[in-house]
Amino acid sequence: MSDSPAGGLDALQEHLFRIPEQEFNALVQELEQRRLNEARANKIALIMRFLRPRLAILKPRRRMTLLRMMCTPFEDILYNPGSPRKAIGKIPRNALKSVWDLLVENADANRLRQFEEQLAAMPMEEQTKDAMLEFGREFWQFCAYALRGVIVVAEGSTRLRRELIDKMGDDNHFASLKEVVSMLEVAEPIMTLRDNLSQGPIDVVSNRDLDAIISAFTAVNAQGPNYQECVIYVILARLADMASITDVFQRIDDAGAGSVITHVSDTAAQAMVSQIEDQIKDMDDDIEVAPDRETLARQAGDYVGTLAGAAKAIGQTGSRQQSRRVGQVRGELADKVRLNVLQEGDEATAALLTTLLAASFSDFDDDDDPAAEQEMLEKMQDRIVSLRVAERYADDIGLGGEVEQRLADIETGLSKRADKLLGTLNIGSNRSKAEADLNSTVRLLELIAGPESADELRLKGLRLLDGE
Repeated sequence: MSDSPAGGLDALQEHLFRIPEQEFNALVQELEQRRLNEARANKIALIMRFLRPRLAILKPRRRMTLLRMMCTPFEDILYNPGSPRKAIGKIPRNALKSVWDLLVENADANRLRQFEEQLAAMPMEEQTKDAMLEFGREFWQFCAYALRGVIVVAEGSTRLRRELIDKMGDDNHFASLKEVVSMLEVAEPIMTLRDNLSQGPIDVVSNRDLDAIISAFTAVNAQGPNYQECVIYVILARLADMASITDVFQRIDDAGAGSVITHVSDTAAQAMVSQIEDQIKDMDDDIEVAPDRETLARQAGDYVGTLAGAAKAIGQTGSRQQSRRVGQVRGELADKVRLNVLQEGDEATAALLTTLLAASFSDFDDDDDPAAEQEMLEKMQDRIVSLRVAERYADDIGLGGEVEQRLADIETGLSKRADKLLGTLNIGSNRSKAEADLNSTVRLLELIAGPESADELRLKGLRLLDGE
């Protein structure tokens, strides 16, 4: 085991995954009880951070805290972006501390302490869903009132707004604050929606889901149409394909409830584009960790698929501005694919083709390094496969011609290798070595030109080896 800090942390996380489930749940409860001691809170928080991956899998019952209670209504839209940023309709977890600090600083300290004491005195077995909802009704409104006051003051002048943004850390945290407050102001109908909506990812919205969605829109409209965005954000978070939200809107209209969704199309379009932009930023992280170009090409294909679905949905909303943004995102994605999937392999591909064409095949000498040859052939195979994967979606992002040209260049080079190989095969060739060269060339030709060309090469080569 490594003595480095990173090695130690990896070992700790591995150990935490080996703890039996019952003991793990007991550990979580004990840690959360100890976290109530302010002197231990920071150390316990660090330990809980390492527990999070397994917490997400097991979902043990956990002691409620005021911070977690505040976050419950918008739990669906919390996320962990790979870099400092924020998508519309998503709240980065790293913004929560600055939001909580604002609450502590600006809310009634005595009432906040009373909430904390009330929650701490409640045994875990009494922290039922109904009990927490009853507690939350007053607490969420208390939080919303205090934080809305902060926003109102800050929006009073450019200077005060800038001061608040600097205090929170950045513009993303300030934008998160505004979405947090909106969610808290309609926390009760949002909680009802969260309880009645199917757990995500939702492939097909059921009639029961639709009823819950209509009820949520109706409830938030009583406080103002601007709160419709809160319902939209929860729906988008639960859907397997967020582009299908336009089908949900159509079904609401077909059900005779179209009047409850008067402000949804543009809001949904903005959120979809923003969240796709946010996801594509993660492609930079994918590039860093992808084991090969094929994996990266497939990951890029997932992004293209998401983008295509969103583009269709946004087209149905009639939003020209968001359609233009989709076009910009498509261009950014094309640039990433061009650079990291296509151009990144060009130099290596040229070198591989040069080496493959330089083979003499004169005597099929067994002294050649078979491991080196195998590695070379595998690299060429990986390159062809990655280009074939990219070919499936290249037209959608304007790269069809660039992928086609690269495949054509490889096919030309491999065809020359095949012709050269056939010119040297005969009955006197070293059979095992000659067949190995033939089979590897056949495999590459099959990937690039198809099974018919490959089979033709294989049969010609075998006839030459048999002296026919």
